Amino acid sequence: MGDIANSKQVTILEVVEKLLDKGVVISGDLILSCGNVDLVYLNLKLVLTSVQTMLEGNNLKKDVNL
Repeated sequence: MGDIANSKQVTILEVVEKLLDKGVVISGDLILSCGNVDLVYLNLKLVLTSVQTMLEGNNLKKDVNL
């Protein structure tokens, strides 16, 4: 990703390609409340990666466990 950061013109497609190649995890909390009373608490996690990257990571785990 260093090559992209150093170039002057970066397309959104190049950024998405790099993100999918490495994988991204986004996490956050959402609290719905009414009258200072918390009604709903959601702990959200989003994993964004390509299928190929996911399978390669899964194969690495299998090799380590052998």
